[in-house]
Amino acid sequence: TVSKNALLYFDSRKEFVPTTVVFSFSMRLFLCYVQLKKYKEAWSTIPMCLASTREGVNNWFLALEYFIILSFHSGRFQDAYKFYNTAIDNSEYQKQHPTLLERWLIYEAFISYLINRRKIKDDKGS
Repeated sequence: TVSKNALLYFDSRKEFVPTTVVFSFSMRLFLCYVQLKKYKEAWSTIPMCLASTREGVNNWFLALEYFIILSFHSGRFQDAYKFYNTAIDNSEYQKQHPTLLERWLIYEAFISYLINRRKIKDDKGS
């Protein structure tokens, strides 16, 4: 694919390519896999996506949102819970725009439902 070829090219020229470009292409590849329901391949791109952004910045939160959605779609509910907690435990979480925080409330509600249905083990005890 174009994204894979671009990422290979960027990898060979790391010193000249901004991480935002790598993030953009790796997330695009991730989203393509999700849309094609190639969940195993989508999971394999997560480390690359996270490596190309800094923890606590907007792109990082965006990536975690998409990883939660992938977790829901692929039935890996405990992973959704892990990504959710990673986000809300970050010191920058509350600094997000209020409309972005509303989306996190939706994830929280769905995760609470899955905890109540015993599909997620609540290791925080809430």
